[in-house]
Amino acid sequence: MKVIGNGLNLVNEIKINYEDYKREEKVRVFEYDESEEDFAELEIDENVPLHRLLVSDFILLFIPPAHKRAYLWIGKKTTSKKRFGAADKVGKVRDREALGYLIRTEDEGEESIGFKVTVGLVEQEEDEKHEEAKPIYDGTQDEDLTSKEILRLIEKMSVPEGYERELVMVNNEIYRYKEYATPSYNVDILKKKLFPLKEEIDDGTYTFEDRLPRILFSYNKIKVIELLKKKKK
Repeated sequence: MKVIGNGLNLVNEIKINYEDYKREEKVRVFEYDESEEDFAELEIDENVPLHRLLVSDFILLFIPPAHKRAYLWIGKKTTSKKRFGAADKVGKVRDREALGYLIRTEDEGEESIGFKVTVGLVEQEEDEKHEEAKPIYDGTQDEDLTSKEILRLIEKMSVPEGYERELVMVNNEIYRYKEYATPSYNVDILKKKLFPLKEEIDDGTYTFEDRLPRILFSYNKIKVIELLKKKKK
Protein backbone atom coordinates (compact mmCIF):
# COMPACT_ATOMS: atom_id res chain seq x y z
CA MET A 1 0.00 0.00 0.00
CA LYS A 2 1.32 3.44 -0.92
CA VAL A 3 0.92 6.07 1.80
CA ILE A 4 0.94 9.70 0.69
CA GLY A 5 1.99 12.05 3.45
CA ASN A 6 1.53 11.62 7.17
CA GLY A 7 -1.94 10.49 8.27
CA LEU A 8 -1.94 12.66 11.42
CA ASN A 9 -0.85 15.74 9.48
CA LEU A 10 -3.62 15.11 6.95
CA VAL A 11 -6.24 14.91 9.71
CA ASN A 12 -4.93 18.13 11.25
CA GLU A 13 -5.00 19.86 7.86
CA ILE A 14 -8.61 18.78 7.28
CA LYS A 15 -9.53 20.03 10.76
CA ILE A 16 -7.86 23.41 10.13
CA ASN A 17 -9.56 23.77 6.76
CA TYR A 18 -12.93 22.96 8.33
CA GLU A 19 -12.38 25.56 11.06
CA ASP A 20 -11.47 28.16 8.42
CA TYR A 21 -14.64 27.26 6.50
CA LYS A 22 -16.83 27.62 9.59
CA ARG A 23 -15.12 30.92 10.40
CA GLU A 24 -15.88 32.27 6.93
CA GLU A 25 -19.54 31.20 7.19
CA LYS A 26 -20.37 33.28 10.25
CA VAL A 27 -20.53 37.02 10.90
CA ARG A 28 -17.28 38.19 12.43
CA VAL A 29 -17.46 40.87 15.11
CA PHE A 30 -14.70 43.25 16.23
CA GLU A 31 -14.90 45.56 19.25
CA TYR A 32 -13.02 48.85 19.38
CA ASP A 33 -10.79 48.89 22.47
CA GLU A 34 -10.07 52.49 23.41
CA SER A 35 -7.15 51.57 25.67
CA GLU A 36 -5.44 49.66 22.84
CA GLU A 37 -6.61 52.13 20.19
CA ASP A 38 -7.52 49.25 17.91
CA PHE A 39 -10.20 46.67 17.12
CA ALA A 40 -10.07 43.15 18.55
CA GLU A 41 -12.08 40.20 17.25
CA LEU A 42 -14.61 38.73 19.67
CA GLU A 43 -15.07 35.02 20.26
CA ILE A 44 -18.85 34.60 20.34
CA ASP A 45 -20.72 31.49 21.39
CA GLU A 46 -22.89 30.29 18.51
CA ASN A 47 -25.94 30.30 20.83
CA VAL A 48 -25.61 34.02 21.60
CA PRO A 49 -27.65 36.23 19.21
CA LEU A 50 -25.57 39.02 17.70
CA HIS A 51 -28.08 41.70 18.71
CA ARG A 52 -27.29 40.93 22.37
CA LEU A 53 -23.88 42.54 21.76
CA LEU A 54 -25.43 45.94 21.03
CA VAL A 55 -24.52 47.70 24.28
CA SER A 56 -24.75 51.50 24.23
CA ASP A 57 -21.11 52.17 25.21
CA PHE A 58 -19.70 49.76 22.58
CA ILE A 59 -18.41 50.38 19.07
CA LEU A 60 -18.57 47.18 17.03
CA LEU A 61 -17.59 46.22 13.50
CA PHE A 62 -19.71 43.45 11.95
CA ILE A 63 -18.30 41.67 8.88
CA PRO A 64 -20.83 39.30 7.27
CA PRO A 65 -19.52 36.51 5.00
CA ALA A 66 -21.50 37.84 2.03
CA HIS A 67 -22.88 41.08 0.53
CA LYS A 68 -19.45 42.82 0.52
CA ARG A 69 -20.66 45.26 3.18
CA ALA A 70 -19.42 45.68 6.75
CA TYR A 71 -21.29 47.58 9.47
CA LEU A 72 -19.69 49.90 12.02
CA TRP A 73 -22.22 50.08 14.86
CA ILE A 74 -21.86 53.03 17.27
CA GLY A 75 -23.60 53.02 20.64
CA LYS A 76 -25.33 56.14 21.97
CA LYS A 77 -23.13 56.42 25.07
CA THR A 78 -19.77 56.34 23.30
CA THR A 79 -17.56 59.42 23.60
CA SER A 80 -16.42 61.59 20.71
CA LYS A 81 -12.84 60.49 21.37
CA LYS A 82 -13.80 56.84 21.09
CA ARG A 83 -15.79 57.45 17.89
CA PHE A 84 -12.94 59.25 16.18
CA GLY A 85 -10.47 56.60 17.31
CA ALA A 86 -12.67 53.88 15.82
CA ALA A 87 -13.15 55.85 12.60
CA ASP A 88 -9.38 56.19 12.28
CA LYS A 89 -8.76 52.43 12.62
CA VAL A 90 -11.75 50.81 10.94
CA GLY A 91 -10.41 51.22 7.40
CA LYS A 92 -7.22 49.33 8.26
CA VAL A 93 -9.22 46.50 9.84
CA ARG A 94 -11.42 46.31 6.74
CA ASP A 95 -8.39 46.24 4.44
CA ARG A 96 -6.83 43.47 6.53
CA GLU A 97 -9.89 41.32 7.22
CA ALA A 98 -12.40 42.09 4.43
CA LEU A 99 -10.68 43.75 1.50
CA GLY A 100 -13.13 45.19 -1.01
CA TYR A 101 -16.00 45.56 1.48
CA LEU A 102 -17.84 48.84 1.89
CA ILE A 103 -18.28 50.13 5.43
CA ARG A 104 -21.64 51.51 6.51
CA THR A 105 -21.96 53.43 9.77
CA GLU A 106 -24.92 52.40 11.95
CA ASP A 107 -25.93 54.69 14.81
CA GLU A 108 -27.83 53.10 17.69
CA GLY A 109 -31.55 53.61 17.20
CA GLU A 110 -31.19 54.46 13.50
CA GLU A 111 -29.98 51.12 12.14
CA SER A 112 -30.66 50.11 8.53
CA ILE A 113 -32.77 47.08 7.64
CA GLY A 114 -29.71 45.33 6.22
CA PHE A 115 -27.91 45.63 9.55
CA LYS A 116 -30.96 44.44 11.48
CA VAL A 117 -31.08 41.33 9.31
CA THR A 118 -27.36 40.72 9.90
CA VAL A 119 -27.66 40.80 13.71
CA GLY A 120 -31.00 38.97 13.83
CA LEU A 121 -33.30 41.82 14.83
CA VAL A 122 -35.56 41.09 11.86
CA GLU A 123 -36.07 38.05 9.66
CA GLN A 124 -34.57 37.81 6.18
CA GLU A 125 -38.07 37.88 4.65
CA GLU A 126 -38.56 41.43 5.94
CA ASP A 127 -35.52 42.62 4.03
CA GLU A 128 -37.38 43.36 0.84
CA LYS A 129 -34.87 45.97 -0.29
CA HIS A 130 -31.61 44.37 0.75
CA GLU A 131 -28.63 46.67 0.40
CA GLU A 132 -26.59 44.11 -1.52
CA ALA A 133 -28.34 45.26 -4.69
CA LYS A 134 -27.86 48.95 -3.98
CA PRO A 135 -24.88 50.96 -5.17
CA ILE A 136 -22.86 53.02 -2.72
CA TYR A 137 -24.77 56.07 -3.90
CA ASP A 138 -28.52 55.43 -4.09
CA GLY A 139 -29.80 58.70 -5.54
CA THR A 140 -31.18 59.03 -9.05
CA GLN A 141 -28.94 58.95 -12.08
CA ASP A 142 -29.00 62.67 -12.75
CA GLU A 143 -29.15 64.01 -9.21
CA ASP A 144 -26.34 66.35 -8.15
CA LEU A 145 -24.52 65.71 -4.88
CA THR A 146 -24.10 68.25 -2.09
CA SER A 147 -20.72 68.69 -0.40
CA LYS A 148 -22.01 66.85 2.70
CA GLU A 149 -23.12 63.90 0.57
CA ILE A 150 -19.75 63.86 -1.17
CA LEU A 151 -17.97 63.73 2.20
CA ARG A 152 -20.18 60.85 3.36
CA LEU A 153 -19.37 58.96 0.18
CA ILE A 154 -15.62 59.37 0.24
CA GLU A 155 -15.41 58.63 3.97
CA LYS A 156 -16.67 55.12 3.15
CA MET A 157 -13.59 54.58 0.96
CA SER A 158 -10.35 54.19 2.87
CA VAL A 159 -7.27 55.85 1.41
CA PRO A 160 -4.44 53.49 0.36
CA GLU A 161 -1.46 53.47 2.70
CA GLY A 162 1.06 56.16 1.85
CA TYR A 163 -1.50 58.44 0.17
CA GLU A 164 -3.78 61.30 1.22
CA ARG A 165 -6.75 62.97 -0.46
CA GLU A 166 -5.95 66.19 -2.31
CA LEU A 167 -8.71 66.98 -4.81
CA VAL A 168 -12.28 65.75 -5.31
CA MET A 169 -14.16 66.30 -8.58
CA VAL A 170 -17.97 66.13 -8.64
CA ASN A 171 -20.62 67.58 -10.94
CA ASN A 172 -17.91 69.31 -13.04
CA GLU A 173 -16.74 71.11 -9.88
CA ILE A 174 -13.31 70.70 -8.27
CA TYR A 175 -12.88 70.77 -4.48
CA ARG A 176 -9.79 70.75 -2.31
CA TYR A 177 -10.05 68.23 0.56
CA LYS A 178 -8.81 69.30 3.99
CA GLU A 179 -8.59 67.63 7.38
CA TYR A 180 -8.02 69.70 10.49
CA ALA A 181 -8.30 69.22 14.25
CA THR A 182 -10.39 71.43 16.51
CA PRO A 183 -10.25 71.19 20.32
CA SER A 184 -13.45 70.17 22.11
CA TYR A 185 -13.68 69.10 25.77
CA ASN A 186 -9.89 68.59 25.89
CA VAL A 187 -10.05 66.31 22.86
CA ASP A 188 -8.87 67.18 19.37
CA ILE A 189 -11.74 66.34 17.01
CA LEU A 190 -10.81 65.65 13.42
CA LYS A 191 -12.97 67.58 10.96
CA LYS A 192 -13.13 67.13 7.21
CA LYS A 193 -14.24 69.70 4.68
CA LEU A 194 -14.38 70.37 0.95
CA PHE A 195 -13.39 73.82 -0.30
CA PRO A 196 -14.18 74.90 -3.87
CA LEU A 197 -10.91 75.22 -5.78
CA LYS A 198 -10.20 78.89 -6.51
CA GLU A 199 -6.96 78.47 -8.45
CA GLU A 200 -7.13 78.58 -12.23
CA ILE A 201 -6.16 75.36 -14.00
CA ASP A 202 -4.70 75.65 -17.47
CA ASP A 203 -6.42 73.83 -20.30
CA GLY A 204 -4.67 70.69 -21.47
CA THR A 205 -4.05 67.02 -20.83
CA TYR A 206 -2.55 65.94 -17.52
CA THR A 207 -0.77 62.79 -16.37
CA PHE A 208 0.33 62.18 -12.79
CA GLU A 209 3.44 60.40 -11.54
CA ASP A 210 3.03 61.08 -7.83
CA ARG A 211 -0.77 61.12 -7.71
CA LEU A 212 -3.38 58.40 -7.98
CA PRO A 213 -6.79 59.04 -9.59
CA ARG A 214 -9.73 57.05 -8.18
CA ILE A 215 -13.23 56.95 -9.70
CA LEU A 216 -16.59 56.11 -8.11
CA PHE A 217 -19.21 54.78 -10.54
CA SER A 218 -22.95 54.56 -9.81
CA TYR A 219 -25.72 53.67 -12.26
CA ASN A 220 -23.11 53.60 -15.05
CA LYS A 221 -22.31 57.24 -14.28
CA ILE A 222 -19.14 58.78 -12.90
CA LYS A 223 -20.17 60.35 -9.58
CA VAL A 224 -16.86 61.17 -7.89
CA ILE A 225 -13.24 61.39 -9.01
CA GLU A 226 -10.61 61.63 -6.28
CA LEU A 227 -7.00 62.66 -6.74
CA LEU A 228 -4.80 61.02 -4.10
CA LYS A 229 -1.36 62.46 -3.38
CA LYS A 230 1.65 60.56 -2.05
CA LYS A 231 2.51 61.57 1.49
CA LYS A 232 5.83 63.25 2.06
CA LYS A 233 8.28 61.05 3.91
